[in-house]
Amino acid sequence: MVLPAYLNVLSPFKTELIRVGVPRDGGYAVNPKALRDAKSCVTFGLGMDWSFEKELHTSFSISKIVVYDGTVSFWTYLKRAIGIFGRMIIFQEKPRALAYAVVRQFIGYLVLFRGAAKHEKKMVVVAPCQENEIGIDEVFRGISDPMTMITKIDIEGGEYQLIDKLLNSVEFRKSLLIIMEWHDTFEKREEFLRFVNAMLETHYLIHLVGNSGTGLATDGLPEVLEITWQHKNFELLTERVKNLPIDGIDFPNGESRGLYALEFEN
Repeated sequence: MVLPAYLNVLSPFKTELIRVGVPRDGGYAVNPKALRDAKSCVTFGLGMDWSFEKELHTSFSISKIVVYDGTVSFWTYLKRAIGIFGRMIIFQEKPRALAYAVVRQFIGYLVLFRGAAKHEKKMVVVAPCQENEIGIDEVFRGISDPMTMITKIDIEGGEYQLIDKLLNSVEFRKSLLIIMEWHDTFEKREEFLRFVNAMLETHYLIHLVGNSGTGLATDGLPEVLEITWQHKNFELLTERVKNLPIDGIDFPNGESRGLYALEFEN
């Protein structure tokens, strides 16, 4: 679908890209040259997939990885594993592939977050007032060099509450790479585009893909978008990408769902 001209601000600047993480929801497109300069990663939102953070450590030797999410913990994954095996024993179900996947997930959490990475069981909020909350300024305070930092934010719609704090954060605006998942881009279009346009001051938008598990707005823009920005100081970019998705980089969120084909006007 050809998007209207007022959405050309979302047309990505062309640079080298690779996919880091799984070939489904949880993997993201980034510039491998920038990854070689990156030394840390700060993530808001963990959920059930940390393949991105794991690959940053194993393939790119990024040693400082801190993930903030107060909704999940060691016990979340343990209970999920116990539940699957309980079904197999009590109800004689045989979801072996799922059981093995859950066990791998549980062990993978232990290996990564008891070693290379740190899981802070706190929610990132604008004004923390509870023990399980933390503010943006405090999150970035522990990063010695924001210019070598990757910031990843996937908090299921909570990103809108953080817009002003993020845009006013010196450390955030210095991030080498910024990866964000944006929800409700039709309902909250004004706020979404306000953030995108403000980011033009410091970063190039280098990748965009529509989440294939959600719908389209009336103008053809997917309601959930994954976007990668790269700091302008890293390299000069001038050429834009006209057609999306990108073969070998973008994958559907589920096997039964196709990717949205998007085209930007000249």
